[in-house]
Amino acid sequence: MDLDIELFKTSNPDFYSQYKTARLVRPTRGGATSVLGSVTEAQSGEPIKGVTFTFVAVSNGTVKGATAELPKPIVKKSAEKGKFRASLPENTYHVTVEKIGFQKQELTITVASGETTYLHVELVKL
Repeated sequence: MDLDIELFKTSNPDFYSQYKTARLVRPTRGGATSVLGSVTEAQSGEPIKGVTFTFVAVSNGTVKGATAELPKPIVKKSAEKGKFRASLPENTYHVTVEKIGFQKQELTITVASGETTYLHVELVKL
């Protein structure tokens, strides 16, 4: 249909302009929600493969369902270059980052709907 409208570009510029304005595609906030992360060794800055990231959803400062059913943790491991990607629903998460031979880290992140959250962790060798 857009190709047909191009015929009106010179013969009826007002119509063409109104059509183009009405056809603008506007981005919505409902895009993919993900966490992109990386992990390096604190002293050398080298990426670390095989680090486990465990995400547990929280709500209002307490673990969701603390009085009922506990949420299932989401577990991801870093790849060859110390990177990982996780698709997570909008929420706040307690994150545990661990690998044998390194000091465990615990932190909290917030994942917003339709946005990418970036997480970089530096682990200290034991």
